[in-house]
Parts: sequence; C-alpha cells; structure tokens
Amino acid sequence: MEVGEYYKHFKGKNIYKILATNVTYTGESAGVELKDLVVYQNIIDKKIFVREYTELTEELSKEKHLILVCGHYEGFDERIRSLCDLELSVGDFILTGGEIPSMLIADSIIRLIPGVIEEESHLKESFNNNLLDYPEYTKPRIYNCMEVPEVLLSGDHKKIDAYRLEESIKRTKIRRPDLLEK
Repeated sequence: MEVGEYYKHFKGKNIYKILATNVTYTGESAGVELKDLVVYQNIIDKKIFVREYTELTEELSKEKHLILVCGHYEGFDERIRSLCDLELSVGDFILTGGEIPSMLIADSIIRLIPGVIEEESHLKESFNNNLLDYPEYTKPRIYNCMEVPEVLLSGDHKKIDAYRLEESIKRTKIRRPDLLEK
C-alpha cells in the first residue's frame, strides 16, 4: 500500500486493531512484513530533555517505519500502552489533540534522514554544544535604525565565528543558563 492507501485503510478503524495488525508493505519493501515502531505520546510519565530528545530523534530517524499515536481531547484507553514500544512527551502543554505534538516529533525526526537537509547543518545546530543559537540577520543591512553587526559584514570568518560563539554564550546565559550547567 502506498502512504495514502495506508491511511485510507486505517481511517476510522479501532486503534487496537490497527496496532495489533502486522501490515505488509509494498513498493520499496515489496511484500516484506515490517514491524512498525509505535510511539505513543504521553504527557504524564516520561519527560524527555533536550539532550536525550536529540539522541532519541537520531535513533528514530534510522527506523524504517514509525507510527505516532496521538490522542484527541482525553487521549486513549490506558490499555493501549501495552501495544506501544515507546512513550514520550514534548512538554507540559494542554492541547485539544496530539496532532501538533506529532508534527513536532515527525519534523524533528524527518530532518535527520540523510538528504533532507545538509549534514553540515546538523553539526552547527543549537544544543549540539549546550548553547543556544547565535542571532541571525538578513537583508537589509539597516532596518528601522537597527544595523547588522559590522563583524558579520567583514568577511573575516575567524572573527565571525568568534562573534557567533560569544553571542551564543551570552544568549544562553540569559535565556537558558541550565544548559551551561551540563
């Protein structure tokens, strides 16, 4: 089944039946039965912190198939937990449904799949070195009497890198000092 057919096949069916069924995929994995990794979003039991979440998303990006189970309003019957391989939370939020957290989880995983974004981009991201990202600037050079820092226009990459590191440290001290304690 292609993705759209897979969705139509499950739409409106009992979640227990869906998760308890072994699905045979066609296409790339033609005729091979694959065990899906089932991820259940739970805001109560396990809060995953940034470093752990980064490591987890790296692991999940290597999975062939994931099913993100997201409840609506009150969530799911407690017994569904027995059908899930992993439970995680994106934070302490009260929402009408789990669709938005599922999108957050999916995006954080998909971006790590080779070829989605440049590998070099992953190395320079926030939290890789327990620092928040440095400030970003775009054109125009002057906007509303606010200027792009001169060092960023200098073309001197060593000075630019030093400036960015300094700004990352400043920003982290102010906004997330807990990251510097790690």
